[in-house]
Amino acid sequence: MRNDFFSLAEAGGVLGVGGEQVRRYVQRGILPGVKMGNAWVVPSAHVRGLAAGRPRRGRPISERSAWERIAAGDVDIENPQKYANRGRLARWSARPGPFSDFIGADGVVVSGIRAASALYGALLEPAPCEAQVYVSEALLAGDRMSPDHILYGLDPDPLGGVLIRAVGEEAQDIFEGAVRRAGRGNISKQFESSLPDGALCAPPAAVALDLAVSEHPRENDAAWAVVHAA
Repeated sequence: MRNDFFSLAEAGGVLGVGGEQVRRYVQRGILPGVKMGNAWVVPSAHVRGLAAGRPRRGRPISERSAWERIAAGDVDIENPQKYANRGRLARWSARPGPFSDFIGADGVVVSGIRAASALYGALLEPAPCEAQVYVSEALLAGDRMSPDHILYGLDPDPLGGVLIRAVGEEAQDIFEGAVRRAGRGNISKQFESSLPDGALCAPPAAVALDLAVSEHPRENDAAWAVVHAA
């Protein structure tokens, strides 16, 4: 396989799991994947990033427990996959117009690089039409082809730069409470323009976890900066 992609078996060798487990990672959005001919492949950089952040012990905690820890700011950045159940992850792609509508929509909670830049300064420059966000599972229900739907104009894309974590009913109350407390109150006026008017940031612990699972070392470093600044 070319240096920039691994087969499922090769990725499994790096991660210490079987190829079928890697396929499940792709299906769940944990790893991006693309089909070449009859075979799925995954970007090698993402595999190495996941390997660096794999759990040291045990399985991920429940969704509700993850959000209880996030709300309390009590997370282990060295073990980000422990909190993988904080939301069902899916990848999408978007053009500038639909992306702008989506990122500023009610119920979209901004995380990752965009939130880190707004909260703590320009640690990293967000790429155009790329974002990590949280939404409630209920917000994704309905006809996605309707112009009123939150996902209108976005396309499912296993390599897409819009990463959406959907929070289920089990943790909805804790998630909403943590977001309200994070609010916009901590957003630096200097960097407020990096978010649409009315946009909300995810709690700092969630922002840090999203940065910590990135394949990019600079984002991993930014995760620690967010934790220490919070």
